[in-house]
Amino acid sequence: MEANTVKRAGYGPAARLADTLLRGPRALGAFELTPGAINAAADRISGHRDALPSEVAEPLELLCADLAENPPSALGAAILRTLLVQGLVSRRRLQHVDSRVGLQPTRPPFVLVGWYRTGTTFLQQLLDAVPGYGFVPMHRMLEPIPRRGTRAKAEIGTRLAGLLSPELAVAHPVTAMGPEECWALLLTHLVVEGLAFHWTMPRFEGWLRRVDRRPAYRGWARATAGLEADLGTALVLKDPAHLMGLDALVEALPDAQLIWTHRDPVAAVASYGSVTALQHRNVTGHLAPERAGRVCLDRLDLSLRQGFEFAARLRPGQLVHLSYSDLVADPVEVVRSLCAHFGVRFDADAMALRAAQLREPRQVHRYKLESWGLERSQVETRLHHYSPTWWAKGTGVRSTTPESTPS
Repeated sequence: MEANTVKRAGYGPAARLADTLLRGPRALGAFELTPGAINAAADRISGHRDALPSEVAEPLELLCADLAENPPSALGAAILRTLLVQGLVSRRRLQHVDSRVGLQPTRPPFVLVGWYRTGTTFLQQLLDAVPGYGFVPMHRMLEPIPRRGTRAKAEIGTRLAGLLSPELAVAHPVTAMGPEECWALLLTHLVVEGLAFHWTMPRFEGWLRRVDRRPAYRGWARATAGLEADLGTALVLKDPAHLMGLDALVEALPDAQLIWTHRDPVAAVASYGSVTALQHRNVTGHLAPERAGRVCLDRLDLSLRQGFEFAARLRPGQLVHLSYSDLVADPVEVVRSLCAHFGVRFDADAMALRAAQLREPRQVHRYKLESWGLERSQVETRLHHYSPTWWAKGTGVRSTTPESTPS
């Protein structure tokens, strides 16, 4: 990211004003970040008690302990309280969903598992033009069982977020009707890597490293079944954190069509460093650029090692790899190859039109690795096990096999 792209180390004017206005209510007890307060709010809003509270008791306790030790700003407390309550409201509502909803989608979804900034959003929007497929709008990810005003609330929220952090809106544009990662469907079990990624949560992160993810992915699969039924299409899903739980994902959804996008890790870390730093600033009021670089490199290394370990155990052909460079150079041909691999109908005219639409000019996200306290040699040394053949241009769409997995 260019030096003039992130203009302030602290809050900008809108976020600073919001933080100031929220300090009074916070001092009076609003936005309390304790398990009791969060659960009570989720009970009240959903109208239900948690049927299996033991599933989330430990992570919620650890997460709240981390926040007590590393307190967020008033604005950050409001953001985190809203996020956690929403996840536990969805948890309660999904527990009481109509029993006719299946345990998994009836049609195999595309599930994009490439790491951050490797073209997953671009590919998700392309695959939305494949006949019979569609992505889940952001507002439905947040509330898989919608209530009155779900979309309007999301539209207000995304516009407000753009005002509070305009730089993040450039780096990672989000709209109520646009695509989003499916981490929100795992928030019902608090199995969300981003919580520990963007904010300092050592206790909670320790839990993430040892947790059995299978219950969370069973809930994720059932939520996607309901969304498929509501939206009337097979789904196009994505979340880089799936690399940390491919085995649990495939156990819950055996027919998932997995796609792993690859990009030069120097570019991926440089790009996502800005998102990580800005997310950290949203909650703390501080940019912490060196932290952003360090945790991005750590998480990418861990995700690659975990992802390749799990991928080696998948059935042949279930997971395909593709290069970001190939995707950008010829998106229509890449999607044609993906559809041929998975036996899915392809519409060349619809895909060409969608690719042209996605090429329309928008604000450019500029970044550089040095902004986050890193040098190319550090990334290359740390990720020596990640061969450039995985992201080199011209490598095409490749099926994974244990023999092709780097050591």
